[in-house]
Amino acid sequence: NNYKKGLDVLMDCLCLSKCDFLLRGSSAVSEFAVYFNTKLHHHSLNLQYDCSKFLQSSRENRTDDVF
Repeated sequence: NNYKKGLDVLMDCLCLSKCDFLLRGSSAVSEFAVYFNTKLHHHSLNLQYDCSKFLQSSRENRTDDVF
């Protein structure tokens, strides 16, 4: 039931907004939790990172005779 899923996500968001500190990934749910609790704007850590630098360095370090 889509209504139940939406209600569950809203409840998760409201529970997250009650935290003192939030470790989060890039998602609409965690972003919305920050909107509900503006203190989380300065008390949260976004764990999303740019992996393109990692991929670029691994390509540069690769040798043709590895496999």
